[in-house]
Amino acid sequence: MDYGHDTILKILMERDGLSELNAENIIEDVSRQIEECLHHGDLDILEDIIADELGLEPDFLEYFLPI
Repeated sequence: MDYGHDTILKILMERDGLSELNAENIIEDVSRQIEECLHHGDLDILEDIIADELGLEPDFLEYFLPI
């Protein structure tokens, strides 16, 4: 696991009261959505996914992007 993943996991668990498993599932789903958007070139909605699915600021998008 990386720092970004652990940070998001902790936020979801503490802020939203999610179990680790539920938080992991949400992160996995968001990762798939972002990967699909990148594959299809739908870059305009990446920040919306972070906000809508995770309730986080767009700054957290960097944790999901391949380097």
